[in-house]
Amino acid sequence: MHKFMSELHQDHVNLARLLTIMEQHDSMPTATVEFQDMIDNVAHGEHIIDKETLKSTLDEFIALQKSHMDIEEEKLFQCIEQQC
Repeated sequence: MHKFMSELHQDHVNLARLLTIMEQHDSMPTATVEFQDMIDNVAHGEHIIDKETLKSTLDEFIALQKSHMDIEEEKLFQCIEQQC
């Protein structure tokens, strides 16, 4: 019974990881387009953005990308290899 509960718990954990990745896949294109638009607007002189806003936006964008890649590399790919 303990093994069954342990496997059930692991299935739940794996499902939660997969849902997190799917949610990120939904939000990443929007975040990418918004970031690209901001950079394009600054590059073309259409908007002036203070350094702190640019840095903050860049930090958030990088954190989203890094978090996503970390989850995929450390958890999802490992699970696929183990055929979870």
